[in-house]
Amino acid sequence: MQKKKIGIIREAKFPPDARVPLTPAQIKYLKEKYTHAEIVVQPGKGRSFPDYEFHDHGITMQENLHDCDI
Repeated sequence: MQKKKIGIIREAKFPPDARVPLTPAQIKYLKEKYTHAEIVVQPGKGRSFPDYEFHDHGITMQENLHDCDI
């Protein structure tokens, strides 16, 4: 099975919203369960979870998401 790369964009809504589609713990779980999927997160301010929490869960932070499949 070909590996797919999923990118989570930063929140860019104005006025800003503090939501995320997946929590750091959820992403960690998905990465462990679905090893054929790679999930990266675009750094951003104003999320419910700061960037360091994603990093602390072993999630790659990536500014440019152009190489993501989804």
